[in-house]
Amino acid sequence: MYINGIEESSEDAAGSIETSALDLVIGEEFNGTIDELRIYNRALSEGEIERIYERTKSSSFDSETIESGTWQSLIWNSGGSSKQQINSFETTCSIGSDEEVLVRIGIDTDDDGTIDEWSHSAGNGVSLSDGSNSLGSSNFGLSSGYNYQVEYQLSVTDSDTTHSPSVQDYTLQVK
Repeated sequence: MYINGIEESSEDAAGSIETSALDLVIGEEFNGTIDELRIYNRALSEGEIERIYERTKSSSFDSETIESGTWQSLIWNSGGSSKQQINSFETTCSIGSDEEVLVRIGIDTDDDGTIDEWSHSAGNGVSLSDGSNSLGSSNFGLSSGYNYQVEYQLSVTDSDTTHSPSVQDYTLQVK
């Protein structure tokens, strides 16, 4: 078993797994959160596990450290074995009158771990408004992909440093 990309325990087994009509129960006595659980019908190599971890680990965003400039999330797997399309993008921003926050989304169309297509060219994107923003696939004009990356471009157009644009959260849903 791997936790956050590190092998925590293992057990050798031979033969096939018996099937049962009973429910599979995971974490019955566990106090906490289990996220990104995956069960495979074969043993994965260490390299496969590392690649999955790197592409699906949570990307953190601390709005107090991102005030102006460009921020990119990690590339994360859309969770399917086939290409997924953007369903919705939700984000909350704090933007002053002489500030701007643009967002663009990149996709990995061939599952090689690199961004092949961006929704907008560098320095461009969907302009977000102060408060809650809800966008759909039509805002980004992308084909479907295996993996996605979010890029925010935060800028201040005046010399007033009493406020800087910030992004509090985002959720990208694919289908």
